[in-house]
Amino acid sequence: MADAGELRANRLLAMLPTRPLEEIAPASTVLQARRGQVIYLPGEPMDRVTFPLSGLFSLVITDPFGSFTSIATVGREGAIELAPALGAIPAPTEIVCLIGGRAAQVAADDLLELLDNTPEFRAAVFRYLGARFVDCVQVAPE
Repeated sequence: MADAGELRANRLLAMLPTRPLEEIAPASTVLQARRGQVIYLPGEPMDRVTFPLSGLFSLVITDPFGSFTSIATVGREGAIELAPALGAIPAPTEIVCLIGGRAAQVAADDLLELLDNTPEFRAAVFRYLGARFVDCVQVAPE
């Protein structure tokens, strides 16, 4: 169970008005991640979204030969595996904790309800996803 005040450490969740944040807090869980801990595996069902409250997490892709590449990092400014949890794509990446910290996990269904009922939060999430898309386009090979 998370505390609404603690959830405000994440910049996306901080966009929520007080009432929806207080409603989502009891249904959220907070995990303490340590350096090197795997948070998600590729292909894992995306029934939750992870919002870092502190620490830093890396999205990692492994090629068929076992080499891996970090394609992005996420800290308290964003969310981990947001698009897959919204049903956009299956989770293609492994998520590894780079710098230990805490993260709140919100059920995908609860997140969808927040997006439907809270326009300011929905706008912030769409801006965040747009920025992540721009990041991907800039690092993708031609």
